[in-house]
Amino acid sequence: MSTYLFTHDWAGEEERLGGLSAFYDPGTRRHLDSVGVGAGWRCLEVGAGAGSIACWLAARVGPAGKVVATDLDTGLLERLAVPNLEVRRHDIVTDDLPEGAFDLVHARLVLEHLAGRDRALRRMAGALAPGGWLVVEDLDWVSVTAVAGRGGSALRRLVRAARPLMRLAGYDPSFGRRLPVEMARLGLVEVRAEGVVPALRGGDDGLDWARLSIVRMREVIRSLDGSGGPAARLGAGAARRFPGLWERSLDGVDRLLDDPSFFALGPTMMTAFGRRARR
Repeated sequence: MSTYLFTHDWAGEEERLGGLSAFYDPGTRRHLDSVGVGAGWRCLEVGAGAGSIACWLAARVGPAGKVVATDLDTGLLERLAVPNLEVRRHDIVTDDLPEGAFDLVHARLVLEHLAGRDRALRRMAGALAPGGWLVVEDLDWVSVTAVAGRGGSALRRLVRAARPLMRLAGYDPSFGRRLPVEMARLGLVEVRAEGVVPALRGGDDGLDWARLSIVRMREVIRSLDGSGGPAARLGAGAARRFPGLWERSLDGVDRLLDDPSFFALGPTMMTAFGRRARR
């Protein structure tokens, strides 16, 4: 089952996406620079969110190129007015893509959420033109740990509680490490990967996305009592499966994110690269 928790109709989602973009876009741009994206390229941005990377790609490929930005919910993308950017409502798990159509296919923080992630990755690889690059970024939570301050136990409780909640929604917290293996299995060449572990400090404005994620998770947890709400499809028995653990795990974490004495290592952002062989 896949029931995405951070839907675009949530009131804080646009702000949360903006915070994630500010935090992760510099690394994404560096990776896309490294594969040489430039004038005239045809690019596909899967799960484009609010469109920050799609717009950057559109500027890089110029009027001779084109960017297709897809998402399940395109409401935020449809506000963009970029001549060489096409917005398309699309489900990467179930909807076909044109074969061999793109010089670059990119997705960030998408596949880890999908129960059908293997089908999605295969579909993305098939959309590459000969010589085209697939670049996928997903998290691996193996690195999360407190390194200073008194919040270590609270952080461990949060991670222990969040994992089963996210798994119920189809999330895989260890998918990032498997990306290069899966790309090689698909027959891509020049496969490589890089992992970046961010150092997080309480009180940083750049962690607003994390604060909003906790707010959203708290709302979802409170809807798991079977009375309906945004996460009702996760199942009425989910709250009983881990009674009270989720709610208690969030207590105090908000304060940690505002405490300058708290330092932690965040989840590893794994970026994998693979190229379709030239004919």
